[in-house]
Amino acid sequence: MTAMRIVTAVLAVLVLLAGGAALYRVGPMLHCWGSDRIARGPEGAYVCYDF
Repeated sequence: MTAMRIVTAVLAVLVLLAGGAALYRVGPMLHCWGSDRIARGPEGAYVCYDF
């Protein structure tokens, strides 16, 4: 039973790390939700375009 708890805890940590990595990559683009296009400006910030 203890082994199952350890495996569950390890899997939970891995899922949280994967979710955090995805949010780190996608998070800056969320202000463009609903825009037609998303691009990167010259300074590295995301720019939203509505056509």
